[in-house]
This record gives sequence, C-alpha cells and structure tokens, in this order.
Amino acid sequence: MLHIVIPGEPQSLARARAFRCGKGIRMYDSQKSEKWQMKQFMMHALTNYADADSKKGQEHFHSGGYDVSIRLYCSAPSSLPKRDLNCLSWGLLDKTTKSDIDNYCKMIFDAGNQTLWHDDAQIVSVYVKKYFCNDGKPRTEIWVMPRKKNVNAEKVLSEVDMDEVVNFCNEVEMLGHMLYKYRCEIKSSYDPDELYASSIAYHLTKIVDQHGSMLKKLDKHKKLWQNINAETQIPGEGRTLC
Repeated sequence: MLHIVIPGEPQSLARARAFRCGKGIRMYDSQKSEKWQMKQFMMHALTNYADADSKKGQEHFHSGGYDVSIRLYCSAPSSLPKRDLNCLSWGLLDKTTKSDIDNYCKMIFDAGNQTLWHDDAQIVSVYVKKYFCNDGKPRTEIWVMPRKKNVNAEKVLSEVDMDEVVNFCNEVEMLGHMLYKYRCEIKSSYDPDELYASSIAYHLTKIVDQHGSMLKKLDKHKKLWQNINAETQIPGEGRTLC
C-alpha cells in the first residue's frame, strides 16, 4: 500500500475561474501551483515505493482500479474554548466547518492524475475523514491500494452466468443423491429400483442438454484449476478452500 504525506494545510478545490479574452472567455486554473506542489510529494512517495519493491511498484502501475483512503488534518482555530481544547487533545473534536469534504477529494484526485493513477475514474472506493490536528502539524495523508486483478478467476467466470452455474450445481447435487441411493441398492441384497435408473438417465441427459454449451465454454480452461488451486490458499491456515 502506498502511503503519501503532504505537509501543510489541506487544500480544497476552488471554483473554476474565467477571464475575457477579446470577444471570448477563457478558463484558467487558479490552483496550478498548489496542485504542482501536491503532485511533487506524490511523485516522491511513489518513486521511493517503487524503488523499495519493484514488484509492488509494477503492480501499482498496472492495476485496473484503486482503493483510496484520505485523512485530512486541519489546523484548529486559535479561539477554541477550554472544553473544545480538551476534546481536541483526546481526538474527539470533529471538524464540521468549511471546506466541504468532496472539494478536498477533488483537489487530491486532480493532482493524482497521471501520477498515482492514469485517471481518477480508476478510483473505485474512497474513505475520507477530516480532523482538527492535535499535534500542530496540519497535513494530508493518503493511502492508495491497487486492486489486484484475479486474472485466472476472470478467465473462467467471465464465460458463464452465476445463475446458470447455481442451477447446474443444484441438478448435479440432486443427481448425486439419486446415484448414492441406487448404488446402495446394488450393493445390498435388494434388486435396484428401475424407476431410479430411469430418473438417473433423465437427469444426466437433461444436464447435458441444458448445460452442455456452458461446459463446452469451460473446456478450454480445463487445466487452469491447477493454477487457481494455489490462489485459494487461506492465509495463516495452511489449507485451501478447494
């Protein structure tokens, strides 16, 4: 996970500015220097992160999406009453004053474009909170976690619809119960029930007829289970789900 600390008062995105140029109107970015400074801190943190672990650096750059967590530590007003100062020392004083939290996010997202991610549309989840800092060090802290793509699972699951797989499993389970009972009858002294034999044949042909196309799609991935089995390892338990 990439951690970025940007010292100084958290910056929120200001409204777009415009000026008249001849008969037309041009827009300009009044916070260009602030974004540039923020981008420099991001690039420095990202460079150190990639140099420390080149594999993680590559995973970050090639990620399809990102989870982002933001903590905004703003300077507390100098005129706080004693009661609020005590709450501040315990970290219990919420910042409910301007700027709006979405404007802080927009500033960070714009600065992160072409630096932390190609485009902020790649951000799929955001957690953000603003505080009054109790250490006298206003700052913005950002954590960026690239979302790891499960390529092997996507290869298989993209071929089929979940409801179809659920129906397939239900029918196979029913067939399994019938086969178990039929097998028990064969092993016992009783003659097997011919009705069960017909039912088993019925369910087998029904499964092939209704789900044959799905199984055919998955047939090209029949060796992939050997790779996926390693991915299902449960951390800390030394066993797999499969």
